[in-house]
Amino acid sequence: MDREVVRAGVTVGLVEMILHWAPWPKCLGDEMQPPTTYVVGMAPILGSFSIWAIRRRRLTGQEAAIGAWVITALAGAAVALAYGVDKLFGLRAGAVARRARPSAHASGTALS
Repeated sequence: MDREVVRAGVTVGLVEMILHWAPWPKCLGDEMQPPTTYVVGMAPILGSFSIWAIRRRRLTGQEAAIGAWVITALAGAAVALAYGVDKLFGLRAGAVARRARPSAHASGTALS
């Protein structure tokens, strides 16, 4: 396996971790919804793979498949690590609890 694909995978993993902890509520006014998080998460993976593939110029089908798997696996491992850190240190717990709890203003009734 060549170093460039591993470097691309590690780089995209770092980008995924930055995106994971980005202050989305401050930027957007709320947490991102699942379809948007999927698109934002996949863009660096596809971009990294595309740049790696273009720089290689000639790829066999096997090299392309291995490259895609390596980059995607390293990015996925980084996201799993980020969620593990969240759970370990209790990060994002408030945001998840706020989303799970219905708002009194939204329903028009007071919560007891």
